[in-house]
Amino acid sequence: MQCFTSLISDTNESVRQVVLTNCLEMQEESSTVLNVLKGCAFDKSWRIRYAFAENIMTVSTLKSFETIVLDFIQLLRDVEPEVRSIAID
Repeated sequence: MQCFTSLISDTNESVRQVVLTNCLEMQEESSTVLNVLKGCAFDKSWRIRYAFAENIMTVSTLKSFETIVLDFIQLLRDVEPEVRSIAID
């Protein structure tokens, strides 16, 4: 789990996207996975936020309803139209 923590802050967005994908595939409710997912919802890269929005239903099985609603609202307010579009899709 420690490698996820270090890789989620990697400067390469492709690395961060692989970390997100792996966390979703693990479907584990550990604090590390939840922190990684939270970071992805607010990532500086619109592609990471897009991938998070695209997998919002999977994320919702791992996070509390209240938290996922707050993340979803953030995605609907995103500056990138692609992120907003996939969030409502």
